[in-house]
Parts: sequence; structure tokens; C-alpha cells
Amino acid sequence: MGASKGGLATLCFLSLCTLSLCWWETGHLLVAKVAELDLLARGRDDVLSLATEFALYGSNLSPNYSNTFAGSALWADDIKEQGIHMWDNWHFIDQPFIEDGTFIKLDLDPNNVVNMINEAVKVLSPASAQLNKTLEKAFLTRFLIHCVGDLHQPLHTVSLYNEDFPNGDEGGNLVNVTLGFESDENITNLHAFWDSGAALFPSIRERPVSNESMEVVADLAEDLIDRFTRDDFADQLSVRNVAQWARDSFALSRDDVYPPVLEDGPTITREYQQKSYEIIVRQVTLAGYRLADLFESIFSSKSQIKNKYFAKFADSRYKPFSIEERVKESRRKMLIL
Repeated sequence: MGASKGGLATLCFLSLCTLSLCWWETGHLLVAKVAELDLLARGRDDVLSLATEFALYGSNLSPNYSNTFAGSALWADDIKEQGIHMWDNWHFIDQPFIEDGTFIKLDLDPNNVVNMINEAVKVLSPASAQLNKTLEKAFLTRFLIHCVGDLHQPLHTVSLYNEDFPNGDEGGNLVNVTLGFESDENITNLHAFWDSGAALFPSIRERPVSNESMEVVADLAEDLIDRFTRDDFADQLSVRNVAQWARDSFALSRDDVYPPVLEDGPTITREYQQKSYEIIVRQVTLAGYRLADLFESIFSSKSQIKNKYFAKFADSRYKPFSIEERVKESRRKMLIL
């Protein structure tokens, strides 16, 4: 992709920003588009075709508001507009971050994003052999596309506990912030700032997503793939344990998301915005590659390729650490139960 095209995409990207900001639109579309382009680049058209068929199956019974693979990434949030909130907990996991380094005893809700991804892979995996599409599998395919993106938004994997938030800060939703620079964006809490792509993601509200908007997303996704190759993520892509993905996202919250705000106050600086955006675009790209790998493991037509994710399902469900693990983790200041 030439420099002029990338520059144009970036210009369009910034010019489309409006008051309506949401990771669950532009960010999710980018994750899905990176996965799509990666599969095509590696000659896995068969995998993309099957994943698309499953995601769009039954749209006449349960509207997907989309006729594309990437657009399916929005469905899990779109259904909230119909008042459907019974699966809201599938979008996050509240791993506790104790600011002073002490542990608290919490029972994590098993209905969380880690277990949702694992359950979806478990159910969808037989499809590679039987290829029988059902509305239930379409439902899980759409959630899988969406929730892999959610898991890579750091504040979807943490809840801060301190004197101000004895019951947790709900992933930064209760942390009030103000923008220390001129902006049209109406951002009032830390979670919204990160959901918005550091106040730089464009708003894409139309359903189905217009061709114009999808072209902008495609250009941006190509830029991200050019900038961050699979080789750049070799170590991360070798990690098949979904619970570890959550721990890695938690570490970003602990080390990069919270400290500047807790130490310097609620005003978001340009420096923090730039650093946050760099983390976000890396996470979006990594999520896209991992999503592509997941679908390859589920839908691959090559019988020699085993489903590595499904094989590790029992080990990758999120569980509280043992006492020994807690000691080890506390020494590393990994502050997760």
C-alpha cells in the first residue's frame, strides 16, 4: 500500500471523528477487517468464506444489520439497542487491580469474555467437520468476532480497587477525566477515552455499514497490517491460552492505562493520548491476527491442522490462581486473582 493511500486513509480517518465515539464500532470493524485481510493474504479464502457464512446465517430471523464478515463484529453491541442485556458480562472480565498491591478475595463471574471465547470455540469446532450451520452457531460466531476485540481493549479486563473505588471502578467507567486539549469529543470517563481510540476513532453509526465507511476501515486495516506484521507479534501469536490474553491486557491497564491518570490527575494530556493510541492500534492489529488464527483452527479444511485452541480449552478457562501462583504473581506485581 503506497504512502499516498495511507496518508489519505489517515486524513479520512481523522476527518470522520464526531461526538459519537465507540471502540465497539470502528475498533471492532478494524479487528475484523485485519482478520479478513490476513486470511486472504495467507490464501485462506476457504476459512474466511465459512466464517462469513456462519456469521450471516439466519439474518432473516435474527437481523445482523450487515451483509459482510467485518460488519458482523457490531452485532453483539447492536442487540443492546433492542434492550437485550442478558449477555453484557460476555464483553469483559473484571480482574481486580489493587492499587496498593494487596489482594482481595473475589469470585470472578464465570460469565466473562474469556469463558465466552472458549465456549464459542468449543461449540463451533465440530463445524469444521460437519459444516452444519444453525442460528445458535451464527449467534456464537458473531459474538466471537466481537469479543476477541473486547478482550484486547485493556479496560475490558480490569477493575480498579482503592479508597475511591472500594467496589471497583468498572473498568475505568467511574474514573472521571477531562481532555486537556481542544477537541469536539464529549469524553468524561477513562473507559470512554479508550473505547474511542484515544479520541481518534471515527464514528460509524449507519447499519448496514456503508461502502464508503467500509473503504475507510479497509484502508486503515491495510495500514495497520503494513505497520505491524505477524512477525512483529510472533511471541504473542504463539500464546494460545485465552486467559493469558486477558492477563496481558490487564498488564497494559496496570502499567500504562492507569498510572498517569492516578498519579497526574484526571486531565488527559496530548502525550497520554499519543501513547494510548499507539497501544490501541497495536492491540487492534494483534486482535485481528488472533481472530484469523481462531477461525483457521475452527474452519480449516486441512485435517492435519488440529484445533489448538479447543485442545487447550480445559486449561484456558479463567480460574483463580493457587496460593503458590498468587505469591509468584504478587512478586511480579501482576495483581490478578
